[in-house]
Amino acid sequence: MPLIKAPVGVPLIVETTAADAEVAHRLATLGWRPGSQTRLLKHAVGGAQVVEVAGARVALAKKLCTQLQVYVENGVQ
Repeated sequence: MPLIKAPVGVPLIVETTAADAEVAHRLATLGWRPGSQTRLLKHAVGGAQVVEVAGARVALAKKLCTQLQVYVENGVQ
């Protein structure tokens, strides 16, 4: 499911990034890689999403969150 539709507070696993190579590289430096764990913390103003990844909180733009695919850690999508 796209990150923007993920439930808040639930452990998630990063599936894929549909972002361009430059953005994908930047996300990887933040710890956002396929197979890594993340958690959607809250929906911010303007549609941005605040996520926790690799022990850090990161705000991601709404458009980017529509491109990032995740699944619920227990296997339910």
